[in-house]
Amino acid sequence: MTSKIGQRLRGVALAAGLVLTSASLLAAGPAAAQQKPLSVAVVDVQKVMEETSAAKSLQEQLGKVRAGFRDGIAKDEEALRKEQEDLQKQRSLLSPEAFQKRREEFERKYGEMQKAVAERRRSFDETSARAQMAIDQAFLQVLANLAEERGYTLVLPRQTTILVDNSLDVTDEVIQRMNKSVPKLDLPKAQAPKK
Repeated sequence: MTSKIGQRLRGVALAAGLVLTSASLLAAGPAAAQQKPLSVAVVDVQKVMEETSAAKSLQEQLGKVRAGFRDGIAKDEEALRKEQEDLQKQRSLLSPEAFQKRREEFERKYGEMQKAVAERRRSFDETSARAQMAIDQAFLQVLANLAEERGYTLVLPRQTTILVDNSLDVTDEVIQRMNKSVPKLDLPKAQAPKK
């Protein structure tokens, strides 16, 4: 569910960026805007974000990080599960005080693992958000350059249009230009936790 909210917010942010890009092209003033005819283009933002080589490379890198994250959690959980089983087996052999002490130690380790998992998740989410910002910035830069070259005064996300002439769609050109100017993006490193 969080992913859908994030995608929706990203879509709104990109739409706002497209509107701001279009508005900046009109920023020369009302007189210039009146003299310049309206020239519209549309772009399929979702297709760009799925098909550019930079977006694909970031998704691949995020997938590897996510898999490592899951593997690390699974190993930690397995170690704790084994320790808990050992503790239960030794319960009858230990004095109540010794068992209590070992149980408290186990609970401390479990709490530390939960904190570590939460920190890893926060770090992954931050890295993912920074990667998305990097691809969004590259996309908006390529789109702004294309709009300036072609004289587009308004660029709309295809997802917000109901009917549009396909000749206005610049999606494939944006993908080509992004693949040429930004063939790959490296996954940004997560910032160290603040102490």
